[in-house]
Amino acid sequence: MYTFCILLQLDMVIKDGTLIGIILTLLGIMILILREWIKTRNDIKELHEESIKTHREFSAAYKLLTEKTLQAIYDNKEATNSIKSTLLITKEVTNELKNAIDIMTQTIINSFSRRN
Repeated sequence: MYTFCILLQLDMVIKDGTLIGIILTLLGIMILILREWIKTRNDIKELHEESIKTHREFSAAYKLLTEKTLQAIYDNKEATNSIKSTLLITKEVTNELKNAIDIMTQTIINSFSRRN
């Protein structure tokens, strides 16, 4: 609407060339520029607020991801230690079974040796 008025005013200035017409046209152009500047400034404020909000959300998500990653690393370490402990116990039991089998084998061999 303002643009149309400015163009109409400019048309009148061109036809009639009065100083008042020129001043009114320049005033109209300044009002249009001021309106656009205010609108741009408000857009920049909104973008800045949205940027801050996005940054906060990103920071919260990054913090949560870091915490979950550290927890997973800790859990993995605990699981690895548990597996190592189980393998060590299995190795000890296997050695005991091997010793028991050796003793049983030796006993059977000795038993047959005495009979013969």
